[in-house]
Amino acid sequence: MFLRRLIRISYMEHKTNEYVRNMTAIRVGPQEPILATVKRQKLALFGRTYLEKTLYLRL
Repeated sequence: MFLRRLIRISYMEHKTNEYVRNMTAIRVGPQEPILATVKRQKLALFGRTYLEKTLYLRL
């Protein structure tokens, strides 16, 4: 939603999400993937204990 507003693409134009991301990268510059952003924020919020619990649950 935010990226479409940033590059002024209406929802009525029926552009794919991939097209929107590519146009954003061309006009604004490359963006960090959303999943990477969420993971980084979780680590910052919960710190090392979150990482330890995640690794422990995967073993």
